Amino acid sequence: MIKTNTEAMRFDYDLKEYIENNSKSEYHVLDLSCGTGLFLAKQINYFEELNIKWYGLDLSEQMLNKANEKVQNVKFVKADVVDMPYVSETFDFISNNYAFHHYSDKGQALNEIYRVLNKGGIYKLHNIAIHNMPKWWVYHYFPTAYFEDLKRYWQKEVIFSELNSRGLEVILKVEYRMENIRVMDYLSYAENRVFPYLL
Repeated sequence: MIKTNTEAMRFDYDLKEYIENNSKSEYHVLDLSCGTGLFLAKQINYFEELNIKWYGLDLSEQMLNKANEKVQNVKFVKADVVDMPYVSETFDFISNNYAFHHYSDKGQALNEIYRVLNKGGIYKLHNIAIHNMPKWWVYHYFPTAYFEDLKRYWQKEVIFSELNSRGLEVILKVEYRMENIRVMDYLSYAENRVFPYLL
């Protein structure tokens, strides 16, 4: 299963629904490319009454060090998504927030995700749908970023097809939000987002 959304760090109702519909003595949840542990910190707090074993995988040791400072009782591992150090069918729920576009071998990443996901488990992918947002303010002010992103982001139809071809039931959800912004409030975000393309 795949769901795309714009709010990755809010209460995860999909995880809640999975737990309600699948009674188990314990659950195994992986935050894939967990970064500094933002998702884990939120969800561990929300689901503290349940017997959930939490896992975080990331390729960056610096990110994992920050995540370790933020959350307790999580099994963190430094590894590449294309070669995960888990036995097959380990996880009931895999969350993958805004990192899929960074994977150089997306096909192999999906093979590994499929391998470590339990049958009937949920793989939840969050990403931005750049092909539907060419007028995003970042691209308006930094058009070079848009053309670079086109090389890294799969279109939603490709994501759907690739997951479907691996036997996963796919639910694709795209949300749109319009808002007025002040550029000065977003300058630090723009610097982080665009500067790698300018170097």
